[in-house]
Parts: sequence; structure tokens; C-alpha cells
Amino acid sequence: MTAWRQPTICGRRCVSKSASAPISVRERLRVADSLAGVAASDWNALLAQCGGDGSPFMRHEFLAALLEARCVGARTGWQPQFLLLERGGRLAGAMPLFVKSHSWGEYVFDWAWADAYQRHGLAYYPKLLSAVPFTPVAGPRLLGADRAAQHALLAGALEAAREFSSLHVLFPQPQEAEAMQGAGMLLRRTVQFHWTNPGYADFEDFLGRLTHRRRKVIRQERRRVRESGIALRWLRGAEIERPSLNSTLSVSSVRLTRSAFGISISTLEVVMPCLQ
Repeated sequence: MTAWRQPTICGRRCVSKSASAPISVRERLRVADSLAGVAASDWNALLAQCGGDGSPFMRHEFLAALLEARCVGARTGWQPQFLLLERGGRLAGAMPLFVKSHSWGEYVFDWAWADAYQRHGLAYYPKLLSAVPFTPVAGPRLLGADRAAQHALLAGALEAAREFSSLHVLFPQPQEAEAMQGAGMLLRRTVQFHWTNPGYADFEDFLGRLTHRRRKVIRQERRRVRESGIALRWLRGAEIERPSLNSTLSVSSVRLTRSAFGISISTLEVVMPCLQ
């Protein structure tokens, strides 16, 4: 288990130093409330250029599934405002933005900031957020064909933030965080714990690198599972039947509702496209 320090960025509207970055006459920056008019191939190509093609969560298919299933939208407090940069009619940049009326589903706690705003008679919500909804996974947030496109996206987001209390970018890539700091945004670091496999030959090899006490505890837990009659099966994609998915989502919903994050948005409409 490794602790990773993940950056989150906050920029208040008064520090928008790069919001006046020039855009050429061949470029157009616009806001879209859906991805219906954006080709998946164009979006995913930009994602690959930014080194994010190894993760599914910023892919067009995943974000579009959240929209189509109404997991994000005005009803859930995640109003989509995708920032799109076009050059000569072609997509040259994209940034996922959402107008948030709360802080649920971000896995970054900013309640103290909201409380401070309220105590000073200011409105913290709505705020502007760039993130993958309900998914605390690091990855590209400025999908630009080049640095100029990324700079234009950041400038556009900072300009848009003038209409809100603040702009937040959650779990960006290190080089993006550096650029955002250079634009006057404030950096906040949080800690995540990641399990990595350095090349264990098998499970016993993994156990062999732990202390005696931890090995004993793990073996006891596994024995209890076997004795309870629970059996495990690995299923991939289309092998997973809808009844099994319904049961899994039901359990997940209960756990999330009882947790500090307080909401559950997973639906079959989101999960099914990801399994195909």
C-alpha cells in the first residue's frame, strides 16, 4: 500500500491572471451542456494525446453514460458545462466542467470553505468544478491538442468562474496543477492509498512479505469466508447478468447512503455501456 499525494486546485475569481489569454480568429471556445454533439473519437483522441487513455473515467463513453442515465444534471446538483475549443470546426480541446450546488460526490471535503463563506454572508454555491463525477481518480482535466489549447481552456474556465464563487479542479495531472498554480490558483494536496503489485509470484508470495501478525489475520479472514460457504467467481463484461448487477448496485447504494458521501448514483444505464 502506497500513499500518494494527489493535487486539487482551487481558484477564486479574483486571481484569474490568465483569463485574458488570446484566442485566434480560427478558434472558438464554447460551452455545451451535453456531449451529444461531440464525437467520441474526437474526445478520446484528445484524451490519448494527454496520456489519459489508460483510464476509462475520462472517456467519452463513461461521461456520456452518466449524462444519459441522469446521474449528472440539475436534478443531482451536477449541471454539465463542458468547455470545448474548436479550430477550423474541429475539436482541439475539451474540459469537463460542472456547476455544483453542493459538495457531495467529490471525495474532497471543502465544507469548511462553505462554512466560512456563509459566516461572512457570502454564497459558496453554486461553484464551478472540473472533475470526474463520483470518481476520485487522477487524470487529465485539460484535454488539449497542444499547450496553446490547454492554456486557452484554463483561461476560459477562469473567465467562466467570474460568475461563481470559485473554480475547483480535482485530481489533475502534475503538469496541469503546475500550470494552474502559474495562473494564480491555489494548490491543496490530499493523500490517497494505492495498492500496487511489484510482481508477486502468487498470493503466498504476497503474504510472505508481510509480518507474522498480518499473515495470521489475513489467513483467519480467508478461512472464515471459506467456512461460511461463500464462493467467488470472476466474470468479465457481457458475462455479468443483469440480476447480478442489480444485487451489486443495491448493496453499493446502501453502503454509499450510509457513508459520509451520502449519495448513490450508480445505475444500470451507467454500468451496462462500460461492460460492453
